[in-house]
Amino acid sequence: MALFGTNGVRGIANEYINPELAVNLARSLGTYMGSKGTVAIGCDTRISGQMLKSAAIAGALSTGLNVIDVGIVPTPSIQYYVRDYADAGIVITASHNPREYNGVKLIAGDGTEFPRDGELEIEKIYLSGKYSIASWEKTGSFRTDFGVNDYYIKNVINSVDAENIRSSTFKVVVDTGCGAGSLTLPFLLRELGCHVLTLGAQPDGTFPGGIRNPCLEP
Repeated sequence: MALFGTNGVRGIANEYINPELAVNLARSLGTYMGSKGTVAIGCDTRISGQMLKSAAIAGALSTGLNVIDVGIVPTPSIQYYVRDYADAGIVITASHNPREYNGVKLIAGDGTEFPRDGELEIEKIYLSGKYSIASWEKTGSFRTDFGVNDYYIKNVINSVDAENIRSSTFKVVVDTGCGAGSLTLPFLLRELGCHVLTLGAQPDGTFPGGIRNPCLEP
């Protein structure tokens, strides 16, 4: 059985992508990492996100990994954060797929997507069901950091010619589709001096504006 697709593990939430899968994938990651290190875990705005994120947190802690709960974040925010503050990351997201979907995406310690050979090793652990479960006194530590999106915005601004952008006073229309990008892109553009008109910028996992899937015919 192939577990990982081209971009993590995806399926219908609470059917294929259920809490048991999230727990065991996080356990598999912890086993792969030798039950050492820190993993940052976040989710997008899908209504199943908090359920699956909580399960992934529990699974990681059970193997001895230290966990940082970063809340609701777009994938680039947590990738940037993992590069600087963690050894790996887990994002509960199904990207552009319809609202009934969710998924589990792993991030490598350098902030890039998890390498394919690493995913294959984690898949083997998952399918074997043989996890490195820590004893009661060696379960991981837990903390939250809900400043991840602000950190990302700050560092994007520091990476561009912000003053030149501000002097241009761009007018920008942004549709963030009620997703996690609602918590970064409009704020980033305003910090860069843009006049921003937002559409769908309220986080809402029911995606009331319609199906967010660019692969579908209009």
